[in-house]
Amino acid sequence: MNIITYNKQKNNILVSTDWNECLSPSRPFDPLIFKYPELRGELKEIFLKYTGNQISYKKALDEIKNIMPGPISEQDMDEYLTKNFSIYPGALEFIHWCMDNGIVFMINTTGWIGYFQRAIELDLLPEIEFISASPFVKYPNKNQNCNFFYLYDTPDKAINTEKLVRKFNIKHTFLIGDSGGDGPHFEWGYKNHCTLIGCMAKPSLKAYCKGRDIDIDYFIGNPEEEFPKIEVDKLINIIKVNS
Repeated sequence: MNIITYNKQKNNILVSTDWNECLSPSRPFDPLIFKYPELRGELKEIFLKYTGNQISYKKALDEIKNIMPGPISEQDMDEYLTKNFSIYPGALEFIHWCMDNGIVFMINTTGWIGYFQRAIELDLLPEIEFISASPFVKYPNKNQNCNFFYLYDTPDKAINTEKLVRKFNIKHTFLIGDSGGDGPHFEWGYKNHCTLIGCMAKPSLKAYCKGRDIDIDYFIGNPEEEFPKIEVDKLINIIKVNS
């Protein structure tokens, strides 16, 4: 894959999007399951608890630490990514469109910084300028054009989004998410007049928002399809219409 690095002047539009099961079918703990497949059942249970808002992400990581046999090295992550990296059709096109049009673009996820460091180094992703992710697994930073924001718990998504809103004097923000783990981000976004987009939306996100009278503006992607995809033309049009 030929990776293009964009250096265009930023405008005052921000897209802050989740990654796992949103733009990518992967889950944040997949690299750990790849190395320690015997933990699959326990990790799936922990994942469903925090995305369903039964426990915090911070609590989920504490539970993982108690069962994790050892670290995930750069070599481990590279092996996982080489064999298993995946992204929904249309998602990479959308990322490039945002970067090519000067839109401030942030991946904002409970996934691990080390995942993105290595994915960029392996040319699986472009040098995304802003990534908010967990430092639970991270490596020495070789991605000089990437700015990493630490995310310790799901409410940090809103905190890190707001940092970019202030930095670039953002006029309008688009939030993209899929599960109840994005609920606090959407709650912040609703209060701050952001456009809320459910992408591959799960019942947990819909339940979180319904219980708090939060209206999700748009839904794209259907995770129940045999071959789910990002409706990139629809997504781009949403941004154009609301900017």
